[in-house]
Amino acid sequence: MSKFELKFPPPVREFLVETIARSEGNEVFFLGRVRWSDGDTSAELEEVDVFARGNEGSTPAIIEGSESWDVAIHNHPGGDLTPSGADIDVASELGNRQVGFVIIDNEATRCYVVVPPFKRQTMVEVQPDEVEDILSDGGALAGLFEEREGPESYEVRPGQIGLARRETRAINEEGIVALEAGTGVGKSFAYLVPAILWAVRNKKRVIVSTNTINLQEQLVNRDLPLLEEALDEEFTYALIKGRNNYACRRKTAEVEENLSSAGETEEEERLLGDLVKWVSTTDDGSLGDLAMRPPEDAWEKIMSESDRSLNVNCPHYQTCFYYQAKRRAFKAQILVVNHHLFFADLAVRRETGNYQWDLILPGDARVLFDEGHHLDDVASRHLGVRFTRRGIERRMSRLVSRKNASRGTLPSLARKLRKAGAVGAAEIVEQKYVPQVPKVAEKLVQNFGDLGIALDQLMLEREGNRTNKTSAPTTVERASSWTNHQVRITSEDADSKLRHEVGETLARVMRELEHLAAANDRALRAVKAAAISNERKAGLLVDPMDARITFSSSPVHVGEDLQQAVYEPMKTVVLTSATLSVANNVDFFCSRVGLDRVESERFHFESFSSPFDYPRQASMMIPTDFPEPSHPGFEARVTRCVTTVLERLRGRTFVLFTSYALLKRVHAALEPLARGLGVRILCQGDANRTELLDRFRSDRHHVLLG
Repeated sequence: MSKFELKFPPPVREFLVETIARSEGNEVFFLGRVRWSDGDTSAELEEVDVFARGNEGSTPAIIEGSESWDVAIHNHPGGDLTPSGADIDVASELGNRQVGFVIIDNEATRCYVVVPPFKRQTMVEVQPDEVEDILSDGGALAGLFEEREGPESYEVRPGQIGLARRETRAINEEGIVALEAGTGVGKSFAYLVPAILWAVRNKKRVIVSTNTINLQEQLVNRDLPLLEEALDEEFTYALIKGRNNYACRRKTAEVEENLSSAGETEEEERLLGDLVKWVSTTDDGSLGDLAMRPPEDAWEKIMSESDRSLNVNCPHYQTCFYYQAKRRAFKAQILVVNHHLFFADLAVRRETGNYQWDLILPGDARVLFDEGHHLDDVASRHLGVRFTRRGIERRMSRLVSRKNASRGTLPSLARKLRKAGAVGAAEIVEQKYVPQVPKVAEKLVQNFGDLGIALDQLMLEREGNRTNKTSAPTTVERASSWTNHQVRITSEDADSKLRHEVGETLARVMRELEHLAAANDRALRAVKAAAISNERKAGLLVDPMDARITFSSSPVHVGEDLQQAVYEPMKTVVLTSATLSVANNVDFFCSRVGLDRVESERFHFESFSSPFDYPRQASMMIPTDFPEPSHPGFEARVTRCVTTVLERLRGRTFVLFTSYALLKRVHAALEPLARGLGVRILCQGDANRTELLDRFRSDRHHVLLG
């Protein structure tokens, strides 16, 4: 046995043991990344994912998926860790790919190192001059543009080159930079080129985080494919979406099975039927592949959820949309995510230390935040936790419908139990659990209603006290309407009547939820004891028999949290945006996002101006004769305005609405006119976003409504 020691931190060991237990002690293949200790004789697992169960497809799956990982881990259920002939063959193949191979027991307490992990070479730096050459005249990008679009189709942008060089230094030196780049600088190519070169040459991943879906899709559908063609480097990239963006094949199959007996309305049944058909034809399986976003209640019935996943034991594991996307991500050098997913992931990692498979952040990360000016707002949402009255009520209604007691996940569960022959368990759910839900829901409504009355009274008192005052409120702020209050409780309010009222209400809410949790536990025990197959039982147990609600708070200032959770553990952090400074002073932004806490020698700010000549190239016009949006004549006025534009331009127009209903009505009114003008109107919902934008760009007579 090798003298090399592989260490298993508690969260990693727990994950291994739990996954093996879920597979009923059978063989499971894992892939892991290690953090090296001093020297070459010891390393610690820092990231682990499960790739296959012990079956005929395991060996090809583990070998195919091993790229960019450090070690493969495989349990021997019998406890004898001596490698078999098949183990030696797999270890040899993995060794050729510079991946180690380790055998463990089911408790992950004993380990046999067949092939130690390969220690990666010293980091390879990317030369700024090389990056500049790619972006300059005669470079790879210029060559591709001129080949596609003809001479003089590529414009060198000094700001783009400057930004790219500064980011290259930051990646090489493990620095933190805030780079302001005005519109038109070409930020995406500037940060992608050095990121790609560094990731490929060092066999590491770089995360690119954006605030909007539009920018994500631009990166994945346009910029990265173009660079893939232009650069003399083979690299892969992946768009990472939250799990709830993907359909679950198992849940979809259950919806299809119970479609005519689930108590749905005719319209709901039709919509669910359309989703079932879509799942059978889509390659991606995500919301982005749907032309129209379905109602939330319908999507929840088929969406993938971690707390209802059978994981490696699911019969659809190999073809699962979420896990297929995740496998692509683990092979990719460039991961594109959004800020919300990044910080949701970070919050779980920071709070639990758990390296379970739902986490996507590499342990040794370089992170690029585009649209970085949104960072403090998104971080405050996810480094704290919010709850709403509406959210609680929706969860309750999801268990048992408020409109129809025969609908909801609990009545559906009871029907499934009866169908499976578990009549006793079905009766427990129907008699002891289902009736509790509306009772608890009613008490919760009453409790929150009482709190609302208290808030209204407090606001009235505050309003009366302010009648002759001009100073702004300190710890309590009233929003713009009586039905929407924003109340801030600080440490100064420790003994206030409001704080006491809120605390009492939440205590009563928690007591009611504890009653519901007790009913949940009793039903859970009944299902576990039911005399039905383990496979069928596993599917039922991950149905939503869950009434957990978490109450917490959001930090007002996230600087310290970002310093501890992002700047300290991450090797490189790049923040870029068109708007980071005020009069070239970035102090305010730095104080908001904690960059003022970073060591001065590690942090750098630089600004690159826009190449656009705004006075010559753009006009901004604001109509002053429009009625208010609530006025009955507003819609007609919008239609006339857009009509005038179409008559003048005959296409080449992008019209943005803030109301989808208004968009549809204006679209219907414009269609006859558009046909007469030879203009084709494209409307959001007719196809997915990328397809619509491609059509819009393809013809100057197209008009896009979004």
